[in-house]
Amino acid sequence: MDSRSMNLHQSLLDDLSKALPTSGEVLPPTLREAVRSYACENLKRTLLKKLKPKETSEADKAALEKFKRKNSECASWVWSPTCPRDEVLLNTVKGIIESYFFSGPDMHLTYTEICAGFDQGPGAAIGAPENDFYNKLFNSKLSYTSSSLYELYVEAVRNNPAWFEAESNRRHHLGVQTVDGSRLTFVPKYADISRVICVEPILNMAFQKGISTVLKSCLKRRTGIDFSVQPKRNSELARIGSESGSFATIDLESASDSISTNLVRELFPRHVVRWLEFARSPCTTIPKKYGGEVVELHMISSMGNDYTFPLQTMIFSAIVLAAYKVHGIKPVNPRDSKVPSTGMRNSLKNGLTLDPGPLIDELDRRYVGKERLGNWGVFGDDIICRREAYDTVVHLLTLFGFTVNELKSFNTGLFRESCGTDWFCGQNVRGVYIQALDTEHDVYSAINRLVRWGVRHDVLLPRTIAYLAEKVKFLPIPLEEQDIHGIKLPYEVASLGRSTLRNGTGHTLYRIWSVRSRSYDVHDPVRVSKLRGWRENPAGLFVSALAGRLRDGRITPRLQSKSARCKVVSSFCWDWFPTARTERSEFHATYIHHSWIYFASASQDAADIRRSVEWGNHCRRLQRRGKSAGRKKANPLVPRKPGS
Repeated sequence: MDSRSMNLHQSLLDDLSKALPTSGEVLPPTLREAVRSYACENLKRTLLKKLKPKETSEADKAALEKFKRKNSECASWVWSPTCPRDEVLLNTVKGIIESYFFSGPDMHLTYTEICAGFDQGPGAAIGAPENDFYNKLFNSKLSYTSSSLYELYVEAVRNNPAWFEAESNRRHHLGVQTVDGSRLTFVPKYADISRVICVEPILNMAFQKGISTVLKSCLKRRTGIDFSVQPKRNSELARIGSESGSFATIDLESASDSISTNLVRELFPRHVVRWLEFARSPCTTIPKKYGGEVVELHMISSMGNDYTFPLQTMIFSAIVLAAYKVHGIKPVNPRDSKVPSTGMRNSLKNGLTLDPGPLIDELDRRYVGKERLGNWGVFGDDIICRREAYDTVVHLLTLFGFTVNELKSFNTGLFRESCGTDWFCGQNVRGVYIQALDTEHDVYSAINRLVRWGVRHDVLLPRTIAYLAEKVKFLPIPLEEQDIHGIKLPYEVASLGRSTLRNGTGHTLYRIWSVRSRSYDVHDPVRVSKLRGWRENPAGLFVSALAGRLRDGRITPRLQSKSARCKVVSSFCWDWFPTARTERSEFHATYIHHSWIYFASASQDAADIRRSVEWGNHCRRLQRRGKSAGRKKANPLVPRKPGS
């Protein structure tokens, strides 16, 4: 931990020492005090957990060793039942998975369905000069692991004249490229260990995207799992589980690297296995600084393969449904319209003890948007099931070669976590994760998230906020703005610094620290020529535009460096809370109270405030000068250049 992290951590400890109860206080505490204490302890644990270190070699080595260990475990996996009941569970799981791909006489995951889902993700790809849709498919040496992939790809695009013309033009000038497999790389995850990502060949990625689209549609049709809203469903189920104890949450360790090819051959129909193995990378290349060796992959896929996430969701959902069937629990899918009424519900008003009466038998009519919750949920490796089925689900996961993360799996107690949410007695106790403090927008984001956390739990963090505020300029912004644009303050606090000004239409003008990605206009030959390996393919540009990948005729590579600048914007509803419906009624008043304290603590030397006051006075002088001269009113937030 460097000096920057140590100072921030010490400031947080000083602030939380006043909020945490002392050992001499009388127990048991009230529910509000218990939730506050739990949230404070959680914040101390999470604040710097994901802070990216300056040197990541040790974290990368730890991630590589873990990846190799999981790969060897996949190679040695075989089905080893411990009792006759395990065979029943296996056959039940296989029957459920088979029902995903067969609905009456129709069979899913066919060549036509896969080709209809051809696409490219936002990440890097082998052989692509940039990582956008156009450069991957129409301006690169199309990379693949098997020539059969290219033959099927050409046959699929032949029915689309524009796409076929674009591919003919691309191959004539750039050709194709056969590779052995994927390329292993690392991305930040935690301070002590990175995350392994395998960069896939371009054409393999296109087929993987098509398979992923079909798997998602099969899941939605059979179980009601909709990837666009399932995180909210899981979060609500976890909240209910923390209140009543009726639901358990399960988290797995490196689940994406634990799906062995032998397991897939055991569980899935033959035509599905053929497509999964056809599109995967059989091996991956480790970076040269860690040996540069080629490792044969015994896992069916890894992070970087687009169908990894829906594939593990399909396996885990089948495991939960099989456990429900064995225990005689009727599964209620999220889309079902007939949900049994609720039994007794635990209130937890004044204490921490659970109601000794019967727990909830089934969920009442709860909704997330327009969707019904159901009584189970799976989203990737975030699994939620009834408490009675927890042991059976864990037993099946272990038999299938997965490792349950006991530190993040909960079947008893008052805490549950799922899909990035933490719940204690039905209250949100999620901490704040700071991933970087290198730029101004990183610091602004950390300040705003810490303020919201403090308001939610009524805990003051003046030292922590002051430490962060010293590193950035004082830029007050409305509460509806993004966290990275400035410091969110109510208008009655922000107006003290004269960094805001109302115009003639009632709007409030203010400055924000704006971050934008570099984009390139395809109609500007000078500008677009700066793109690495740029070559114009008119038919490819036409297909990219039809696919919605050219916004205003501009290409925006994801990995290009971003530019930050201060610009002037306006707001007509400064104090409007976007999350007013989800927060308690006193949230607004508490936010103003905390903002006053943070504003004072972060401005002890008054340097930023003094500069902002002088800047505001200068703006008003410019405004009066423009009116007296009868000229067009000058923009009060854009000071004129000296001598103009």
